[in-house]
Amino acid sequence: MTRVAIPVEDVPKLRAALEHYAKACGVDFNETAVDRMLTTFGAAYSDSWLSIGTTVQPTRGRDVEFRYLTQSTEHNPARTLREEGILTSSGHPIEGLLSDIATGFTGRWGVDATVTNGFAGVRMLLLDSIPLEEVLELPNMPDTAVGYHSHFTRYSMDRIYGFLLDFRERSTTLCFGPFRPHRFTKKDILELTTELSFRVPSEHELLRNTEAFAVCYTFHWDQPGVLRLRFPVHTRKDHSPARWRVLARTFTEEARLPAGDRDLVFSTTYGPRGRCLAVEADYTGSPPSIPSGRRPRLDNLMEA
Repeated sequence: MTRVAIPVEDVPKLRAALEHYAKACGVDFNETAVDRMLTTFGAAYSDSWLSIGTTVQPTRGRDVEFRYLTQSTEHNPARTLREEGILTSSGHPIEGLLSDIATGFTGRWGVDATVTNGFAGVRMLLLDSIPLEEVLELPNMPDTAVGYHSHFTRYSMDRIYGFLLDFRERSTTLCFGPFRPHRFTKKDILELTTELSFRVPSEHELLRNTEAFAVCYTFHWDQPGVLRLRFPVHTRKDHSPARWRVLARTFTEEARLPAGDRDLVFSTTYGPRGRCLAVEADYTGSPPSIPSGRRPRLDNLMEA
């Protein structure tokens, strides 16, 4: 696939697509919040890989998310977010973790936002995966994440390839991988979710989750345990689960997207409150490469 860059003058077309998505998903479109993001990062949106996603189930609290991921390692959005007053200092350790990651690792930066509230978080996709120990030694890493070291190593999850810092929720997500399909068996996934006291996946979910290209854990500084466990799976639109196909059509056929050949990621996320299903669509085509030369089939790191 060839990535289709969006010229700066065509950023309004992205805005129109977002408004279309919001309407199709029954989500309020906050013009002020969206326009602020597109104005602040217009150049980044015009020369990055973009994706748009939403939750399928549950519908309560549904939003439409949009995110960019740069091709260059030079772009660090934190300074711009601070200069524009979008990201303000509160002394929370998430701010320290952002600095730890920026000074300790090299990767491609991105920004997550929603059509209802605007800015949501910052992410980094590493140029090369790094040992788990290096990540857990970061000064501002949540203690809860450090406490799961033995859990990670027990399942041979020893390398990280991406981070997401959610500034609204004040949480951090660690993404292990990238993995080839069937890196984890149904038995592994059942044991993972059971050990975390999460909802037991159905047989169909277990089978689908074995196709995951990553396993993502979300942690909070002030809450115990794992907040979420996520399995993103790449698929073509005609292979999507039947119950998701209506939204899949919305995200591939109805919206006005510049990329002709697009990928989808369907994710199942487990947590203390149950299960969440999400879909994410490639907006521009050809996501950037990731460690080991394998590109993500939509770098879907964040829980939708």
